[in-house]
Amino acid sequence: MNRNAFWALIDEARKDADSVSDVPPALTGLLLDLEPDEIISAAQHTLDLLAESYRWDLWAVAYIVNGGSSDDGFVNFRGWLITQGSERFKAALENPDSIGDYAEPDENECEDIVYVAYEAYESKTGEEFPYESVDSPPPPQPAGEPWDEDELELLYPELYERFL
Repeated sequence: MNRNAFWALIDEARKDADSVSDVPPALTGLLLDLEPDEIISAAQHTLDLLAESYRWDLWAVAYIVNGGSSDDGFVNFRGWLITQGSERFKAALENPDSIGDYAEPDENECEDIVYVAYEAYESKTGEEFPYESVDSPPPPQPAGEPWDEDELELLYPELYERFL
C-alpha cells in the first residue's frame, strides 16, 4: 500500500464519522477487508506520519490548543492530526497555525488511531502483530527549534488568544 492509498482509507473512514472517536473503528473495518501485508503497511504509514509530525512547532500548537501537552498527549495529538486527512496533515506541516482553523478545545487527541492497524491485524489473522516487520524507532528529538512555554504567545499569537 502506498501513502496515497493509506490516505484514501483515512478519508473513507472519515466519511460517516460524526466525531474523531468514530474514525478508528471505521478504519479498523476497512483494514479488515485487506490482506495482512497491507495492514502491516498501514501500520508503517501511521508510524511514518507520527515520526514526520514529531516537531517542536507542532508540539507548541498541541500545547496551546489542548491547554498543555505531555509526551503521550503529543502522540495522541499527532494521531488526531492523522485522522484529519492528508490535506490538513500536509497543511499543518507547512503552517502549524492552520490547525487553528479546525481544532476545538479538548477535542484534539486520538490515541486509538495509533493502534488500529495492530488490532486489525490481530483480529484478521488471530496472531500477534509482527512488530519486527515495521520500522518504528522514533526520532530522538522533535525536529526544529525547542520552545519555552513563555514564548508561545509570541510564536502563535492568534492561537494563543483563541485557546489560552
